Amino acid sequence: CKRNGCTAAYEDEERSHGAGQCQFHPGRAVFHEGTKGWSCCKPRVTDFDEFMQIKGCQHGRHLFVGTRAPAAAQAQTEKCRRDFYQMANDVIVSVYAKKIHKDRSTVKFGAQAMDVHVEYGDKTYDETIELFAEIDPQASSFEVLSTKIEIKLAKKAPAQWPVLEKDTQ
Repeated sequence: CKRNGCTAAYEDEERSHGAGQCQFHPGRAVFHEGTKGWSCCKPRVTDFDEFMQIKGCQHGRHLFVGTRAPAAAQAQTEKCRRDFYQMANDVIVSVYAKKIHKDRSTVKFGAQAMDVHVEYGDKTYDETIELFAEIDPQASSFEVLSTKIEIKLAKKAPAQWPVLEKDTQ
């Protein structure tokens, strides 16, 4: 809970947001001439540990902010700039990043999707891209350069793609 004087931790919606469960101080902390207390109530103490134990003078609902991310999602995932151009039989996709780790960056090709994993510096870029049309996974390839990964997608049919991704039509 984010309220002054309350030390509750979020458990679930039902248990954590019940009315009257939060005991808090609506005022500010006051530190004056060696004493500590809250502007909203009378108790004053000299020891900081005792100050932290002063019970709240009002009751209400807990105030929780944001959501807890699952442990797997806490890894630092970044977005990289990318663009593409095409020729009659190929689509060339560039994913830009500096200090790319060549041995730990990969691209996996499917019939109509590709999984891009780029590790650069202390960051990671992971994305699955659903492609506009089918490709030949065996004829597709990628090359890791100093500032980008260049991905060559071999088109199944020599048609012009208006967009790279299926969803952005």
